[in-house]
Amino acid sequence: MPLLPLLVATALVAGPDTVRWTVFNHGRVAGELREIRTGDSIAVRWRYRDRQRGPRTEVRYVLGRDGTPISLAVHPLTLRGEPATTPIETVRLDTDSVRWTAAGRTGAVATRDGFYRHRGATPWETARLAAWLLRRPDGRGVVLPEGLTARATVVADTTVTTRGGARQRLRLVAIDSLAFGQTRLWLDERGALAAVADGWFQPVRHGFEDALPALRARELAEIARRDTDRARRLAPRGAPALVVRDGDVFDSETGRVRPRTSVVIEGDRITQVGDFATLRIPAGARVLDARGRAIVPG
Repeated sequence: MPLLPLLVATALVAGPDTVRWTVFNHGRVAGELREIRTGDSIAVRWRYRDRQRGPRTEVRYVLGRDGTPISLAVHPLTLRGEPATTPIETVRLDTDSVRWTAAGRTGAVATRDGFYRHRGATPWETARLAAWLLRRPDGRGVVLPEGLTARATVVADTTVTTRGGARQRLRLVAIDSLAFGQTRLWLDERGALAAVADGWFQPVRHGFEDALPALRARELAEIARRDTDRARRLAPRGAPALVVRDGDVFDSETGRVRPRTSVVIEGDRITQVGDFATLRIPAGARVLDARGRAIVPG
């Protein structure tokens, strides 16, 4: 049976259950994310505005037994806020394959061991991906249609108080993938989206708005800890001086490029600029070969 009639038929049997997230932009309300659940079908509306731009879509999902989408259809919203009749992207997961149609093109992958993330994936769908990855060995899985591996890890947790006075434990999950870099989001104990505290637009589930500053502070502390650890592990050991050798130096005072020029840096100051053969190279200096590359002040 086609997806749309299935959703309509289900809606006639049971009333919808709605969850809402407010989308903030620098503290102001910029849009909304809404989940409307009817049986095993979910419609997710995602819209915000930034200088008269932003997504306006309704994605209709049918879920499998484990809560993973087995089909979806992406419908743009009209100016009146109603979903267009014809979807712009459809996906169906069969027994041994995933098939999709988008932008007039059709594709397929002969596998079911993956999570399909459509081109305009909503934070709701990214949270589903995070929960799916966390259930897998080592938190790894294949993201379709790119076929690249993503990994989810819990990097922090905290407990917040909702506006209703309830205490809720939240986990900060980081998803790493070559397809879309690192994404961080807060999930509740059921694995559902609570908030996205970083980024230009921040969807926050109703009741968690007052906790957003604390979630962002906790996230920034985790990022600082991670970066400090990386610097400790990856940064080269200190040297008394750094020599950038034989690069093409842009002279900002004359507006000209000085080819095959070397720069000596001692501490936090540039102490010499010139031909490598004539420079006084400090003992123990680290030398970087910059041939074929530009050296730009600042």
